[in-house]
Amino acid sequence: MELLIGCDVATCEDYLAGNSIIVTPEYDVEDYELPCGHEPKLSYVDCDVELPVEITLENAAVWDAWLDELEDSQFDFETVTEFANNLSEEIDPEGDLLSRMEDAYVGQYYDEATFAEELITECYDLDQLPGIIANHIDWQAVWDCELRFDYYVVGVDLFFSNN
Repeated sequence: MELLIGCDVATCEDYLAGNSIIVTPEYDVEDYELPCGHEPKLSYVDCDVELPVEITLENAAVWDAWLDELEDSQFDFETVTEFANNLSEEIDPEGDLLSRMEDAYVGQYYDEATFAEELITECYDLDQLPGIIANHIDWQAVWDCELRFDYYVVGVDLFFSNN
């Protein structure tokens, strides 16, 4: 992902011509003076992410590093946003949100009942139960009554531990 700096004035000739400068990791205001003299505006190339803050020259390096880390992770920005909302947190590029997501991630499952069945089957030997009982377990009820307090779903199929 490349960070661009350009003019934010809609009537500016540079803006209309699409003139912009690719920003390097060393973000210095003096290095990025636009020929038009307007205040520079930062944006990401090929980035469909709506960041929770405006990118400025002061915070660009931190967000750039965080977005690179996000790109290397298994999660997309929408999943990270929902995870943060579930924890009632803001996305902070200097925090440890992505590593906490990795730690809390349990897996991807078709639905809550499938997750409940696989989790319980891993923890308990259901072969010890008679078939008349084992074949009639309501796995959705196991999720609804027991597991939903210790786990939660992000998106439609990503399961995370609350612990």
